[in-house]
Amino acid sequence: MSTSPSAVLRFARFELDPRSGELGKKGDLVPLRPQAVVETKFEEVPYIGALKALVPKMNPRLREFMTAAQTLIEERPAESLEAVNRIVSSDFRDPERLFYLTRHLARLGDTAGALQLLERVAAGGFACYPAFADDPFLSSLGTRPAFKTMLGDTRRRHQVAANAFAAASGGRLLGMEV
Repeated sequence: MSTSPSAVLRFARFELDPRSGELGKKGDLVPLRPQAVVETKFEEVPYIGALKALVPKMNPRLREFMTAAQTLIEERPAESLEAVNRIVSSDFRDPERLFYLTRHLARLGDTAGALQLLERVAAGGFACYPAFADDPFLSSLGTRPAFKTMLGDTRRRHQVAANAFAAASGGRLLGMEV
């Protein structure tokens, strides 16, 4: 993996600026959120020294997520996979956070593990069809029949949820529309 300063490490909706090491959103510094997600072409992810300073200060579960991300960025895939597997084999059940670990497994080349965890994610209620369908980290799963079946099921469940949201005027209630 080559590095480039154009990449950004994202913590949920917040970004760690690789040049300044500051965590912020639209110029405002914000508290660190518990899910580390690397978003960009992975070949462009720079080494972020600030990550090392953050990891020891985190709760144990968050530390595992951060260790998984850090070791992947530093091209230590075996250690990254170990950190992911410690989370997956624990009592951790948040399907959205597990979705990000699915991406991680797929990126590490563990397609069987990624598919198995993706089934757990879908069974746990995470039915965000756009995330499943359009995520470049999951492209290695795209030709697998199990993935195609799960994608179709997720699309149907996503549409049912979108219809229920619209029928309940969810956008108006949340101030998304007038």
